[in-house]
Amino acid sequence: MGFGLTWRASVKECVTTASMSVLINGSPSKPFKMKRGLRQGDPLSPFLFVLVVDVLHMMVGEAVRNGRVSPLLVGRDMETILNYKRLLRGFELMSGLTINFDKSNMISVNCEQEWVTSMCGLLGCAEASLLIRYLGIPLGAKCKPSVGEDLETDHRQGER
Repeated sequence: MGFGLTWRASVKECVTTASMSVLINGSPSKPFKMKRGLRQGDPLSPFLFVLVVDVLHMMVGEAVRNGRVSPLLVGRDMETILNYKRLLRGFELMSGLTINFDKSNMISVNCEQEWVTSMCGLLGCAEASLLIRYLGIPLGAKCKPSVGEDLETDHRQGER
C-alpha cells in the first residue's frame, strides 16, 4: 500500500509497546505487556481495520478483473462461490484475521432452496433472508416514517 518504513515502525511501536494493569481489590497491579491484539477502545483500532479491509477489497477487485469471481452471482455458479471462499481463506492467512463462518450468512434472491442449502453447507454459514438485522437495525424491511412523523402521529393521537 506504499507506507514508508518510518510510518510502519511508528504504528508497530504503538501496538506492541502498550502496557496494562488491572485493579485487584481496588489497587492497580504491576503493569504488564499485552501478548497480542489491540486494546479495546484503542483509537488506532478502527483505522488499522480499515487499512486491512482495504486489502481485502483490492483482492476481490483483482479476482473480478481476472475472472475468478463475479461481482453478482447469476445462476448456479458453484465455482465462483468456491473462489470467494478461497479468496477469504487467503485473506485470513495474509492478515492474521479469522472470518467466523458460523456467524456469517448467505443471502440469496430467487434461488432454488436445495442449491442454497448445499452452498451454505459448503461455505459453513447459515442462510438468511433480506429481512435481516445489522447492528440492531432491520435491513430489507419496509421503511418506517421518520422520527418526526412518529412524534407528530403520537401527539395527534394524544389530543383525541
